[in-house]
Order: sequence, then C-alpha cells, then structure tokens
Amino acid sequence: MPNFANIVLTGHIGKDPELNYLPDGTPVLRFTLAVNTGLKDRKVCSWYRCVMFGKQGESISQYLAKGKAVTISGEPAINNFTSDKGIKYTNIDVRVDRFSFAGDNHEAKPETSNEATASTDDSIPF
Repeated sequence: MPNFANIVLTGHIGKDPELNYLPDGTPVLRFTLAVNTGLKDRKVCSWYRCVMFGKQGESISQYLAKGKAVTISGEPAINNFTSDKGIKYTNIDVRVDRFSFAGDNHEAKPETSNEATASTDDSIPF
C-alpha cells in the first residue's frame, strides 16, 4: 500500500512571497503561511513554509502579498534542526499542490439575471 500525506491550511501570507527559478528554468515560489488555532486566551499561531513549483506559482506570485488570506493543500514535511546557539527548532514545510484565495476580494460572485425564474414541482425531473 502506498504512503500518502496531505495537509489543508487556511491562513495569511506572512511576508511577500519570493519567486525564483531553478537552473532548468522551473519557477519556484516560496512563502510563509500563518495559521491561528485555539480559542480566546489559548490562541496559537503556527507558521508553515510553503513552496510551489511550476507555472501555477509563477502566475499567482503577482497577486500574493503579505497579509493575503489563502487556502493551500499539499504534502507536508517535518524538518528538525538545531541553531548555532543550540536551540532546537521544528519546521513544517508544505509542497503546495492546490491553491485558492480565501479573502473577500477574490471570491467568485454569483451571476445575477434580470429575468425572474419561477420554479414549480413539475419542473423537477425526479
């Protein structure tokens, strides 16, 4: 049986994303995501380092900025390391596969029609 890990997060971009390119020309977009969890005085902010490869990251990079609300999903990876001062850290990195804007500015708005549409039970095919 294959192994599979996926994480879905909604939060705010921590700082302006960085778009770079690999030697072969592949776009790489990196950003941090702040996600608040908990209630009242027990709220905790967790930070995730996110990376997107390819055209999707390149195309959305121009619309991302610090503070924008987004939803991502992707494969998580936990990285442990010790700083030069001996402090142990754990980072959660996410290789983003899916991305969407979560704020009001980018939500799809339903189309409205000028014609009134009447619905009756006879119009339901089942």
